[in-house]
Parts: sequence; structure tokens; C-alpha cells
Amino acid sequence: MKDMYNYISSENEYSKNIQIELISFPRCFWIINAECKKFNVGFKNNEGKEINIDLSAISAGEFEGKMAQKKPLINLPRDFTFIDNIAYLRPGQFYNAPKDGNIQLNSDLIDNKQFIGFLDSCFTLIHNSNIDKLIIDLRGNPGGAASFSNPMVAFFADEPFIGGSKLFIRTSEINKKFWKDVNDSSKLFMSPF
Repeated sequence: MKDMYNYISSENEYSKNIQIELISFPRCFWIINAECKKFNVGFKNNEGKEINIDLSAISAGEFEGKMAQKKPLINLPRDFTFIDNIAYLRPGQFYNAPKDGNIQLNSDLIDNKQFIGFLDSCFTLIHNSNIDKLIIDLRGNPGGAASFSNPMVAFFADEPFIGGSKLFIRTSEINKKFWKDVNDSSKLFMSPF
């Protein structure tokens, strides 16, 4: 994991783990270590005894096929309702999560047209109902793109706002060396390896 961290731009190990999970651990491992046919895995059983076993590798495609059958970790539903005279909005994550939870970086992930349509209908109902109280439920929200969150804030902001005036990205020398020779990074993340 520590070798992978050198290639992931993020604030801390926790958020780096999230990035690795979103990109897919097997593909990150392959980028850093090349192909590996067998792994020696160590674990402790219920009695605390350490056990090591050799496991044969499977392809990333086979792994991701199995993972696609699992329930997604993050796929918050978007929801809007009234609770008495209070509007309740649960916007979900600020990107388009595929139904199968298989998140891949591509233009569909950050296309906000459908989300803005959802917001338009919610705030039209709020306005037409003369509601002046709103709960925005962000519990479990993993964040996402400002192109989703900013339009939501714009519906109730009473003065101009910006999300930030500057953006700094901290990176390692290893990361800089790796990306220096990559001509088109979109192919690295937007298509199968």
C-alpha cells in the first residue's frame, strides 16, 4: 500500500485508500508492480494463530466481474420530500453513481444535467409551496464535483460565492516522474487495461 501511496494524490492515507478503492486495487497494484501470478497471504485465524497460504492470481476483469455482483459501497439515493412545513432534500453523492456501483472515471460520472433537473424540480416545489425551511441531508455523502454541489448552493445562497480561491495539490517526486511521460492520462483511467 505504501508503494501505491506514492502515486496517489490525496491528503492522507485514509483518502488515498478511497482513491485506490475507486480506481480498483488490482489495477493500481498492476501499475506499480506489474503482473503477479501468485500471492502469499498471511492472516490470523479465530484462535490467533498466524497462517500463510499461497493464492493464484485471477485477472482484474474476473475480479471486477465478481465485485460488480456485490452491493455498491456508495450509491446514495437522491430524495426529496416535505416533512410538515419543512422541505427535506437528500442530494446523494455529487456525481452520477452507476447502479452497479462500478465507478470508473469518465464523462458520464460528472455530467450534471440530470442532477440539475432534479434540483430544479425540488426547488420549484419548495417555491410553489412557500416553504422557508430546508434540511439538506449530507450524511454519508462522499463528496464529488463542485459542478454538482455549487448549483445546489446557488438555489439558496443570498450572495455570490466561490468554493475556493486556490487549489493546491501536493505530490511526490515519484508521482511527478510517473506522470511526466504520460501523454494522455484519460486512457489510463477511462478504458480497460
